[in-house]
Amino acid sequence: METNASTFEISGTNPHAKILARLYKLDRAYSDLLAKHELYWDNRDPDDRYEEWADRVILKQEDDQESILDRIERLGEDLPKSQIEIFEKAYVKTHGYPSYAMDRVNSIGGW
Repeated sequence: METNASTFEISGTNPHAKILARLYKLDRAYSDLLAKHELYWDNRDPDDRYEEWADRVILKQEDDQESILDRIERLGEDLPKSQIEIFEKAYVKTHGYPSYAMDRVNSIGGW
């Protein structure tokens, strides 16, 4: 599997290339969503987290995050463990840090 640092292109004869590409796209969507949610709270008064309305916002944010993680986990179930390891190595090579979504899925007992 070859990667391009700017786009994380998966090429070659890997029969799982399409699934790995979708997995990467979902992973980046998860990272973007985390950043969006963090920015939302960074731009608010810290005491807002203790307001009644904040509970609904936090639950919605968690639901959105879990939805993406569920989709990532379902995709990963279709891949051999070796392909997930290849994905993780390529991700670190491209971004310089491990995938947040993959770490999360692994920590909750996925794969």
